[in-house]
Amino acid sequence: MPPGNRLAAWLREHAGLPDAGGRRRPRRHEIELVDLDDEWTHRAPLIVDKRPLTRLHDVRQRILAALLGEQATEPAQFDVRLFLDGRLASGRAFRRSERLHYQVLLGSEAGGPSIDIKDEVYSLSLTQLAEIKRRINAGSSVHDLQYLISGMLNHATRETYLNPYQIELRAVGGLRPGSIPGRDWHVGTVASTWFCQKLCIRVRPRNQQIIINAFNNQEYIFSRPKFDQKGTVSAKTVRNWFLRRVVLTIDGSNSQGWVVERRLIICRGVYGTDVHDWSRVHGGETIYITLPPNITAWYTEAEAPFLPPLHPCVVCGDNKRPSEMPARITQACEHEVESCKACVEEWVASSLEVAWDRMRCPQCPNRLAFLDVAALADKATFERYEY
Repeated sequence: MPPGNRLAAWLREHAGLPDAGGRRRPRRHEIELVDLDDEWTHRAPLIVDKRPLTRLHDVRQRILAALLGEQATEPAQFDVRLFLDGRLASGRAFRRSERLHYQVLLGSEAGGPSIDIKDEVYSLSLTQLAEIKRRINAGSSVHDLQYLISGMLNHATRETYLNPYQIELRAVGGLRPGSIPGRDWHVGTVASTWFCQKLCIRVRPRNQQIIINAFNNQEYIFSRPKFDQKGTVSAKTVRNWFLRRVVLTIDGSNSQGWVVERRLIICRGVYGTDVHDWSRVHGGETIYITLPPNITAWYTEAEAPFLPPLHPCVVCGDNKRPSEMPARITQACEHEVESCKACVEEWVASSLEVAWDRMRCPQCPNRLAFLDVAALADKATFERYEY
């Protein structure tokens, strides 16, 4: 390193000069306290002297004093979590670090993450948002909520049909902000593992997602890739996203220090052909990804807490994942569906041959509406029903 660069680096470390982003770096005796939820709280980082801070309790008190000042009439109602290198901080290790993340949790917000929708066209009522939060606390998966929310929005508009894949659930703040990719993942478990206090619903355009069927028979959604003018993205981009945003951050951050070489992630197309880095993947397309056995083993163990148990189909008798079971037969149904999607598709196809105008749910008297058939039938069957 040239002498001028060494001098600049020394000054940044010891004198607290601004870094490349224009933000003052902490001096050797200081520590930077960064809000884990600054994406929505918009709190600026705090740089404080760490010499008087001998315990984590001192750090918590310093944060509360800075944020609340004399308004902290009842500081006991606040819970301050501290994080070091992607984990809950403990002991005195923070004194050797120049940065510590914190999260302020109000006692009244302990009942699970709050949820909101951000869209210029679609909206949800407070009652509907409360129902979605109730489902999250009850253990619903991303797949379940995609069907629930798309049904709510389709019922409200009646003009356009939203595919469940267009519904994106995003973690706002926390250890791992961004889209929740696993369709079978319990949203409540994800929020608690990633220390996410706020979720956001977004409606994405049709065919603006890449669907990944993985080695573990799970489905993941790559939302909002940067498509080119032809509506494609490189397979290398998909592979990098799966490694960085799924495999290595399943616990919220790569706190375990896992190292996986990108070349070990094998991509294949619909017909089983290898997909190379320079291959183009279209929006709405499905690709298949496999990992080496040793990586598969530890990833499967890490993912297990996010996954619900399998459900037996009463028709074919096979154990099915939640994403292989319809959320409901009709929008009016309140019972749990007992048949898998494949069996329901066959039932819809056979029913259209003889009773297309009076189809009813096989488990209750509710009639199937046009949108119900659109959600349950395969493409060929639906086109026959439509025309």
